[in-house]
Amino acid sequence: MNILIMDDDEYTVETIKAMIDWEAIGVDSVFSATTVFSAKQIFEAAQLDIMLCDIEMHDETGLDFVEWARGQGSMAEVIFLTSFAEFSYAQRALQLQSREYVLKPVKYEALNEILYQAVLRADQMKKVRGEGEKWKQSLRLRKEGFWKSLIGGELSETEEVERRKRFLELSYTPEDRFLLFVIEIYDFCTILEKVERGMYDFIIQNITEELLGTEGFYTEVILRLDAEDSAQLQVVLQVKEEAAGHYLETMMQTGENYIAQIRQRLDSVVGCYVGMPVPYTDIIKQAGRLSEMLQDDVLGAGRVRFLEQYSFGEVSYVRPEFAEWEKLILEKKGRQIRWQISQYLSQLEKENNANSESLGQFRMEFDYMILSVLKKRNIPASLLWDDVSADKNKDAVKSIHNMQRYTRRLCDKALGFMDQVDHEKSIVYTVKKYIGEHYAEELTRDDLAQLVYLNPDYLSRIFRNETGESLSNYLIRFRIDQAKELLLSTDLPIHQIACSVGYTNFSYFAKLFRKYTQCTPNEYRKKTINNTNQ
Repeated sequence: MNILIMDDDEYTVETIKAMIDWEAIGVDSVFSATTVFSAKQIFEAAQLDIMLCDIEMHDETGLDFVEWARGQGSMAEVIFLTSFAEFSYAQRALQLQSREYVLKPVKYEALNEILYQAVLRADQMKKVRGEGEKWKQSLRLRKEGFWKSLIGGELSETEEVERRKRFLELSYTPEDRFLLFVIEIYDFCTILEKVERGMYDFIIQNITEELLGTEGFYTEVILRLDAEDSAQLQVVLQVKEEAAGHYLETMMQTGENYIAQIRQRLDSVVGCYVGMPVPYTDIIKQAGRLSEMLQDDVLGAGRVRFLEQYSFGEVSYVRPEFAEWEKLILEKKGRQIRWQISQYLSQLEKENNANSESLGQFRMEFDYMILSVLKKRNIPASLLWDDVSADKNKDAVKSIHNMQRYTRRLCDKALGFMDQVDHEKSIVYTVKKYIGEHYAEELTRDDLAQLVYLNPDYLSRIFRNETGESLSNYLIRFRIDQAKELLLSTDLPIHQIACSVGYTNFSYFAKLFRKYTQCTPNEYRKKTINNTNQ
């Protein structure tokens, strides 16, 4: 418990500090000030529970100080000291929620009791405020749990909904109307490459609370669902009766503002999906319909979509010229193929002629075309699909926006592999360099093929054409040459030299060494040293 004593008479301050048994009445810290200026500094630095203030001060009055403190949100107990029994002082003191108005000279026994009662009241007020904060926090969590269960389908029957509402002590009535506002944020992973997760959460929370709390629409809860390449927020808004009739116009403006803010602050794309004002018991059905709408709609990125206006009609799949696209990729005309694919997808968006089913058909045929290109260039398809994760593959059909990124990524990878294959000398150099740096490790033909994005048979053909010897023979010869150098330049045991050049089986190493040098490692060491000495 903290108290401030403010009086421009320093003697009075010190006397009060000395005469009161602060520990006995429950006060932990006593602060003192002889000017209003210094009192304000103390107020800003410490949490004050009680303020004992002289009214007549040199710079400002104690009444002015308390009025300022109340403006800062202070709920401290206030006791005024004064030498004048002015009615106007007493009246203003009451207006400032002062409990006591004490005339000087002070009787310290009486002041001790007054301060003790102030401590009891301050302590009680602390408890009340603490419980109030707990209740507010509890209410937020109770609302979140209720709506999460409702939207998630855990409460399927009206009776279950009502039982849960009563158990959580929520005051919703059948006349209340609620609207589900779903926000789909694309490029989630890309955002997190540029912005830290904590800052991302702050920005999203800030934009959502600021924009969705428009007049007549009050945010009940913000629920969040994150996926690998997107983030989804489900916002429950309570809609006042006077606002329900024009919710389409209001939510259109709100959604457009939200989309603009996300683009400006996160450089990302967002889609807004809006339900209809319904009783809380109908939210579960609406959540299901909105979920179906999100799965079906691939054109919602950068748009505001309303459940009331959305059509689940069939879409006729328009097949692009895959043969022409394949030819462009094989000819390595990267700019042209990217432009043609982008134009095709943009046209679908412009004509509203796509849904999840038609986009899925397109992705399947596009993948087949890429596989055909890789096969014709002897590039293992597994390399491409290892690089493109299953989640990204699945997310591609969520929107035209995602499909644009997906097709560009696959085209760029395929063209990159083809460039690698088209530079055979570069491939052989890369393989030789890698062997030179890693010959002591376990190396296989498959490992080396994966290094340069080729299948093993094709790499072997390239290597033999370029060097005149097989890949396996080159690796063995390189290792034997390294072993020969170690035999002559070090006193290392032969079995240790074998290990250092990549052979853990000594017998196999000795056999290979004899094959390539016509002598054993020990004979080679002795013979060469002897020849050198002669």
